[in-house]
Amino acid sequence: MHAAVVGATGDIGSGVVEHLLRYPEMEQVTVLDVRGPRDAEASVTYQNFDVTADDADEVLGDLDVDVTVNAAGPFYRLGPPALEAALEARTAYVDVCDDHDATREELAFDEQAREADVPAVVGCGWTPGVSNLLAKDVVDGGGPEPAEVEVDWVGSAADASGVAVVEHLLHTASGDTPQYLDGEHRDVSAGDMKKDVELPEVGDTRVAACGHPEPITLPTYLDVDSVVVRGGLVPGWHNKLVSAAVRSGVAGRTLLRSRASRLLHSLDRTGALSIGGVERSAVAVEVDGTRLAAAGRMKDLTAAPAAAAAVRVAESEVPAGVQPPEAAFTLDLVRDLDGVRLYEDGAAGWKPMER
Repeated sequence: MHAAVVGATGDIGSGVVEHLLRYPEMEQVTVLDVRGPRDAEASVTYQNFDVTADDADEVLGDLDVDVTVNAAGPFYRLGPPALEAALEARTAYVDVCDDHDATREELAFDEQAREADVPAVVGCGWTPGVSNLLAKDVVDGGGPEPAEVEVDWVGSAADASGVAVVEHLLHTASGDTPQYLDGEHRDVSAGDMKKDVELPEVGDTRVAACGHPEPITLPTYLDVDSVVVRGGLVPGWHNKLVSAAVRSGVAGRTLLRSRASRLLHSLDRTGALSIGGVERSAVAVEVDGTRLAAAGRMKDLTAAPAAAAAVRVAESEVPAGVQPPEAAFTLDLVRDLDGVRLYEDGAAGWKPMER
């Protein structure tokens, strides 16, 4: 089996490569990026690649890969071009797209993917991704119908690196966010609907409405009446930093957002922004009072599901078309993945989920 990983020299992309190489059937991984490669194993080759270039589809086609995994962000800029290139090259596709607007654009390629007989799974990281599969597991397991779903994620500055992560964070925390309320898609201002949460391995923090894709896809595939997604950061003062960026108008304008992200990233590299953080991230899903969660390093939480999905897609276990993870997989996809720890809420608090 041969996989290509776009954005593979970044934090998440390098994690995808690491997890792919743990599968015995994965014989070759090609690293595609505009930056030079890190130290790589013998089964990894590097090729300079710009996903926005006019010949991106030709490059993918010439590689003759079984599946392309896109980990290049931010996805509101790079997600749709990567998917389009994969479809033109007729290569199966997986990504970890976590921007709501990019997800809508990618889902619009469904007919083209079906006509090309290409399977594509978008948003198969931790949120969306693991979060979608946790929700599916509870909803399909029975209970009130239609269900009410709440997704709460918490990330830590000590657990992430890369400019794209900061750009995504500022993007998702500004403007209107799509939520699904009382059977209807509605726009809610980012930062509204605040609440306090406690998540395994991360602890307590405040979360608020943000622009992730779960409210877009879950109502299509699950019997739900509402889907709300909130996000937050640890340490808690980072939430105030993001709010200040939003109020200043920096987060709402693409060019300023990019410049601000690079400035914050350079600060983060000094270690100043990681003070008080933990090297863990987590996402919890509550469905009518039943709560499940996943925790671990953000790199593993995102990369391991994408790698597992890529292997299944390459083995033709997923039909043609563009689909979110809840349409293609069950929670079994992530139950035994290295670095992804699943929890359920018991009488004494969070406990490891029973296999």
